Amino acid sequence: MAGTRGIQSIEVGGRLLSSLVANATPMMLRDLALATGLAPAQVHAYLTSYRRIGLVEQDERNGLYRLGPFAMRLGLGRLRCMPLVNQASRILGRLADEYNLMSLLVVWGPQGPTVVQVVEESSLSLNIRRGTVFELTSTASGHIFTALSNPGQVAQMAEDELNGITKKAQRRLARGTFEAAIEAVRRRGYAVIKNTPIPGVSAISAPVFSPARELVAAITLVGPSSRLSVDEDSAVIRRLLDDIHALNQGDPA
Repeated sequence: MAGTRGIQSIEVGGRLLSSLVANATPMMLRDLALATGLAPAQVHAYLTSYRRIGLVEQDERNGLYRLGPFAMRLGLGRLRCMPLVNQASRILGRLADEYNLMSLLVVWGPQGPTVVQVVEESSLSLNIRRGTVFELTSTASGHIFTALSNPGQVAQMAEDELNGITKKAQRRLARGTFEAAIEAVRRRGYAVIKNTPIPGVSAISAPVFSPARELVAAITLVGPSSRLSVDEDSAVIRRLLDDIHALNQGDPA
C-alpha cells in the first residue's frame, strides 16, 4: 500500500537481486556495486547473507555471483500460482502419455531457458531434470526464446555461444545454420532440432504466450529421432500446435 512504512534494507537488497536477474550472467561484486549505486562493502554484506539462505551463490573459481537454488524455488512457487502454467503442465502429461515422449516445460531463467517440469520417457536416458539450462543456439527450446522473446534479453547470450565463449561451445550450430533456424521459428511458429546436440535425439518446441502476447514458456517434446518426426506434416507437431493454440486462446482443456 502506498505510504505504508516498509523495511528499507529489504528494498535495497532487492536492487541487488534485480541486477542479477537483469544481467542474466554471473557478476563481479564491483559490477553489482556499480549497477546498484551501493558501496562495495555494503554489497558484500548483503551477498554474504543471501549466500547463507541460498538466494545467491558464488563461483569458487572466479568469484562471480549468481542467483542461487532458493531463488529457483521462489520462481517455481510463483509459476505454480499461474493458471496458464498449470494448464501447460496438463498438456505435458497428455502428450507424454499419447506419444511416449519426454515432455518439458521451459521458462526463461537468469541463465537462459530453464526446465521447470519434466515428464520422463522410459526409453530415453538423458540428463535433463528440473533446473537444467538449455543453450540458445543448439536446442529447440533455445530457438523459441531467441526468436520470440525480447531481443535485448537473449542477443548477447546467443552471441557468446556462437563465438564459443560458453563451456558447451562445441555443441553450437554454425552461425548461418542458427540464423536460418531462428527465421524458420518466426515463420512457422515452432522450433525443431534433429540429432543435435545429441545424435539420435530430436526435439520439437512451441511457445506459450500470455494474454498480452508475451512469451511465458515453451512446451518441448524430446524423443528418439527414429520415432519423433520433425517433418512439417508430423502428427506430433500438429497435435502439439493444436494444444498450444487452444491454450493461447484461453481454452483450459
